[in-house]
Amino acid sequence: STVSHHLRDPLTSIQGYASMLMEGSFGGLTPMTKEALEKIFESSKRLVTVISDFLDISNIESGDIKYIFDDVDMKNLVDGLVLDMKLSAKRVGLKMEFVVEDDKASYVTVGDFGKIRQVISNLIDNSIKYTPHGGLTVKLSKTPDGKKVLFSVSDTGIGMSKDTLNKIFKKFSRAEGVSKVYTEGTGLGLYVAKEIVKKHEGRIWAESAGENMGSSFSLELEAKPL
Repeated sequence: STVSHHLRDPLTSIQGYASMLMEGSFGGLTPMTKEALEKIFESSKRLVTVISDFLDISNIESGDIKYIFDDVDMKNLVDGLVLDMKLSAKRVGLKMEFVVEDDKASYVTVGDFGKIRQVISNLIDNSIKYTPHGGLTVKLSKTPDGKKVLFSVSDTGIGMSKDTLNKIFKKFSRAEGVSKVYTEGTGLGLYVAKEIVKKHEGRIWAESAGENMGSSFSLELEAKPL
């Protein structure tokens, strides 16, 4: 945990300055320079995510992870995330769609905004990483009785076998063959997501018709009574 803290601060600084350089804050860039900076930015972002996962594991297992519960508008949260992550999808040639089943319904739950955002960001990011072509659909709906808010992300990616589905939320577990598509994964993100959802008394699960047949990840949280 101590090492992670010391690593994260300088990486965040590297990421911030790379972003400012790409935006032209310090002057114009040649195409080759911009491409190099994009690689620095993406690599530092991945490292920050890995370090954050290790910190979360440390805090979860020591019982030190803190939650601040309040009203969370899932529609606004997901809409903002999709807007932020569309650029990452577009960069690798993927289409990304956000569908709200009933635009007039309330999608408010009670939870920790930052932690729920972390879970949903992880699920969308995974779909982007493990979808070589095609795209993904992010959907927000409610269960038929209106008591639960349901988030899902479905993709046309590498899919999963039944064996993988049974272990995907375990610590350090990754789907078979994913290293051919994305080499840097640690197998911690979904474990952390499961532990966060457990604290919210919600449910998280994955589905797939098989390898090379796409996947879908779903998150179900209690809806705040109107």
